[in-house]
Amino acid sequence: MPDMAIDRGRELQGRKQVVVFRATGGESVWMDVLDAKQLVARLPAEWSKDPFGGQTYGVAKDPWAVEALRGGVTAIERPWGY
Repeated sequence: MPDMAIDRGRELQGRKQVVVFRATGGESVWMDVLDAKQLVARLPAEWSKDPFGGQTYGVAKDPWAVEALRGGVTAIERPWGY
């Protein structure tokens, strides 16, 4: 599957998304930029735009590998605005 750097976002079918990290469970998920910003602001102890201490994520896997192969996924620079 295609990998994307965690400090970048992606655009998939017109939707801009970023990876957010969860403290409990050590998971990361793709989320719409607006939703991610609100979630991180509201629950900073639970969700973050960066991996929490002890998490060893290098890149996030793209679950839509078919779309990526078709060219439907493009990277976006600084989706968090900085």
